[in-house]
Amino acid sequence: MVFRGRELAHKEFGVKVMDEVLTRISDFAKLDSEPKFDGKSYVVIVSAKK
Repeated sequence: MVFRGRELAHKEFGVKVMDEVLTRISDFAKLDSEPKFDGKSYVVIVSAKK
């Protein structure tokens, strides 16, 4: 997720959206790395469950 402009002032909304997405895909995907901020981006790596 990439934040632009004023979105950077409200990163907590992006965190809530990412948490919701991760909750919805948890049945068929697993986290490979914890979510983290990397500059203007909020990054998480997921992979398919087998």
